[in-house]
Amino acid sequence: MNFSRDIVQRKQAGAAPSTQANQPADAITRPTPPYMDETFGYGREGHPALDMTYHAAMEYARWLSAKTGRDYRLPTEAEWEYACRAGSESPFGAGITEKNLGDYAWYRENSEALPHSGAQKKPNAWGIFDLLGNLAEWCLDLYDKDCYKTFKPLIPAEAPVLIPGGQEYPHVVRGGSWDDPAAKLRCAARLASTPDWSQQDPQRPQSIWWHTDALFVGFRVLRPLHEQADLAGFKDQVRKEQ
Repeated sequence: MNFSRDIVQRKQAGAAPSTQANQPADAITRPTPPYMDETFGYGREGHPALDMTYHAAMEYARWLSAKTGRDYRLPTEAEWEYACRAGSESPFGAGITEKNLGDYAWYRENSEALPHSGAQKKPNAWGIFDLLGNLAEWCLDLYDKDCYKTFKPLIPAEAPVLIPGGQEYPHVVRGGSWDDPAAKLRCAARLASTPDWSQQDPQRPQSIWWHTDALFVGFRVLRPLHEQADLAGFKDQVRKEQ
């Protein structure tokens, strides 16, 4: 695939390339070849992608931006929670309680200890499927457990995001998974990625594309209507050690 040529052709056709499309995605150099079935036997058709690293999710979004000429990226932590709450301050979002959670999410109580294909449960109040449970979801932010303590009480924060540098860990994961109890599916629940998620990866250096021990992690992308200035053209800085 030649993404630079894609961009040139789009310009010649009069279509404005996306901000991210101006930054060629790392999609020509192939990921390290998987030494095992990266779906862990759960299959691909209809199933969400699992065990991909933060870097892989970010690069997929940049590839999609380059391919379509429209900006796509991971949601920020604030954007994810806003969509999850759907205008409500309740723990699981508008209309969802721990009592009816199983109608909206695959989690420890009903998943039979495995992930499921998408959109099998009810969507939330804004029509979004699987925000809670099934696979937890990468957010764009670097994880800092004290991040929200820096905000001023009672003063709304405008488009907050903790932009990562070049570190592999920790990044924010939201939503809980098929393997989590109800409490970890709350809209406000946060999880930090750790090196343990690749504990069984025998490669040295370990893959920056696949986790061997994170069958509970997936991602979704969004297309911003108007991109916030500090995220325009942002790309992940992680690089494989030589």
